[in-house]
Amino acid sequence: LGGEQGPVSLAVDCGFLDDLDPEQVRDALLLLGQQLQRPDGLLASLSFATASRILALRRTAAELGLELHLRMLPVEHGEVRLAALMSPSLQGLLQEADKFTERHVDKLLHSGPLWGEAYVTFEHPALPAPIIMEQVPKVPGQEHRHASGDDSTGFWVWPACKALSAHLAAHPELVRGRRVVELGAGGGLAGLVCAALGAEEVVLTELTGTMPLLERNVARNASVCKNRAKAVELRWGASDGPGGQLADFDVVIGCELVYRLGEEAYRALVSSMVKLTSANGICLFVVECRDGMVDDIEFFELANEQFDVESTSLASYGYGLNEDEDDEGERILYTYRPLPNRAAT
Repeated sequence: LGGEQGPVSLAVDCGFLDDLDPEQVRDALLLLGQQLQRPDGLLASLSFATASRILALRRTAAELGLELHLRMLPVEHGEVRLAALMSPSLQGLLQEADKFTERHVDKLLHSGPLWGEAYVTFEHPALPAPIIMEQVPKVPGQEHRHASGDDSTGFWVWPACKALSAHLAAHPELVRGRRVVELGAGGGLAGLVCAALGAEEVVLTELTGTMPLLERNVARNASVCKNRAKAVELRWGASDGPGGQLADFDVVIGCELVYRLGEEAYRALVSSMVKLTSANGICLFVVECRDGMVDDIEFFELANEQFDVESTSLASYGYGLNEDEDDEGERILYTYRPLPNRAAT
C-alpha cells in the first residue's frame, strides 16, 4: 500500500487492521493517510464496527487534514460493518450520512464511557469553546480502585452526563447568573458546562479519590469557564470537612448518582440535597434506567418527602438513545423543587 514505492492513489484495507491492537491501528492509519497522493488519493477501509475504530479514523483524519466519510453496512445475522473513505477531498463524491449510519455510530460511541480514551471533548454551539475532559483510561484486565476505597466511576464521562450537558446548553437560563453545585461530579463535565454557560459560581464536589482528576479538569477548562468553577471535597450528609459548610445554592445538579447504593447512602444524598438547595432553588438529577433499579426505591421515596418532582426524558439528545424507538424512558431528568416546610433529614 505504497510503502517505499511512494505516494498511492488508492489504499484499501479489507479487514487487515482488525487483527491489530488499537495502537497499531492508529500507526497504520497514519502511515496510509500520509502516503495518499494529493489531491485525489483515497483510503478505503472495511472493518468491524467498533467505537475504537471510529475514534481512530477521526483522529487520523483530523491530524492529517483529511476528509472522512463513514457508512454502516448491514450484513447477515443483524450484524453491521464499518466502511470508511478518507481523502484530501471527498467533495461531490458522497451524500450525507444516512440515518442508519448516524444511529449506529451514536450507539457505538455512547453505549457506555469511552473507557480507553485519555481525553473526551464536549462541544455545543452555546459554549464559547469545547470542554476538554481528562479521563483515567481503562486498561483491559486491570481493575481501577481508589487507594481511599471510594467509588471509581467518576474516572470516566458517562453518556447520561453528556445528555445532561446538552440539555443545559439548550436551556442556559437554568444556570446563567446562578450559584450551582454539583454532587458526585466525577471529572466535572456538567458543572463545567454550567460555568461556561454563565453561572455566577460553580462548586464541583467529589470524594477524596477523584479530587485530583476533578481539580485537573477545572484547571484545564479555567479559560472557557471564566474561572467561575472550583472543586471541593464533600461526602454526602457531612456537616463538617472541606465542603461541610456549603448551603443554599440556586441549582443542585447530579448525574448517574442513583444505582444500588443502599438506604444509608441515599439518606445522606437526600440530606445533602436538602441542605444545598435554597428555598427557591431546584435540583436537576439525571438517572439512567438499568436492571435492578427497584433496589433504589429508597432514594425516590426519601426525595419525594422533601421535594416536588417533575420528570423529562432526555432521549431526544441522543448519546446512545433514540426518541423514535423504545428509549423514551431510559434516561430521565428529575427536576426537584423544595416542598414548603420541608423536614430535616
